[in-house]
Amino acid sequence: MIAKSQIIVRRRAPDSRGAFGIGIVEFERFAALVPDLVKKDYVSTDIIPSNDPSVKRILDALQSVGVDIFNSTVKIPRPLNLRIREYESVDLDQCSYFAPNGRSYLGETTDNNEYDERGIPYLKAALRPYKKEFGQVVGTQGCPCLVVRGKVKKALEKSGLKGLQLAEPVTKGRKQLNLEEKVSVVWSGLTLPHMKNLCFDNGGERFRYADRKAFPKGCMVFEGYFSNPTEIHYRREALAKFGDFDIALTAERFGGIGALQPYVIMSQRFRHFMKEELGLEMTGTPVRLDDDDTIPWGGPYPEPWEYLNKRPDWLREFEGSGAG
Repeated sequence: MIAKSQIIVRRRAPDSRGAFGIGIVEFERFAALVPDLVKKDYVSTDIIPSNDPSVKRILDALQSVGVDIFNSTVKIPRPLNLRIREYESVDLDQCSYFAPNGRSYLGETTDNNEYDERGIPYLKAALRPYKKEFGQVVGTQGCPCLVVRGKVKKALEKSGLKGLQLAEPVTKGRKQLNLEEKVSVVWSGLTLPHMKNLCFDNGGERFRYADRKAFPKGCMVFEGYFSNPTEIHYRREALAKFGDFDIALTAERFGGIGALQPYVIMSQRFRHFMKEELGLEMTGTPVRLDDDDTIPWGGPYPEPWEYLNKRPDWLREFEGSGAG
């Protein structure tokens, strides 16, 4: 894993409902300290190494105008977006399971993010180009929707991968698609045990998924300080009892508004099949299997300094330096 950062700080209007940003007065003072990074109503960097001087420069500037940068995972609105994880192929080689994502885009979901009862998003139109046989649909709520057709679909149908289903999505505005237009969603009929992670919503509240029946402020995976992408944790023993699988769905459903879509979890066998049989490299985020309950599911909520909210080493060093 490579520790990289892409910092985004937005100007936040008083009536904004967004989860990120700082007040207008704070933003103007902050932007004056980093004028070369201002992009209109936000400040941002490219994706850069976390030890790049620009990272410390931005964090110093935020602190100097009174922004608390060290509690932003649990405080809404959070002052900034900060990406700190970028995975390489070797990172996925070392994990048993992963949550996939796709770099190829095949089209969009509907404008109001409609989903069916399974959690599969409705599509706005037939996905193009028709010759593209594997990719991710744009617009899903943080849980990538992977679709296939053509030879990729046929190969998966014959793969024997455990838990695999190929589901037909609803395409709005089209009663019937031509054969070459159709896609299938890579899905599963298996549902995993509950994850160890807590969830959090756009109101800043942390909670256990099973404790709620409705999610008006959304539902997202909580896993540590500035963690993006988020890693899902399971107890190793719980997955061992669940049994062998190649693709399954999380028991939890997620989304920025409501809770609509499960994550799809895949095995190394699935990844190897796609590469060896079809020449397709799967990317994604490792799923962690833990031998303990350090990340509590049935226990008390974690304090900010516990393992679940552990800060990356480079940021702890910065905090301890007394900068700002």
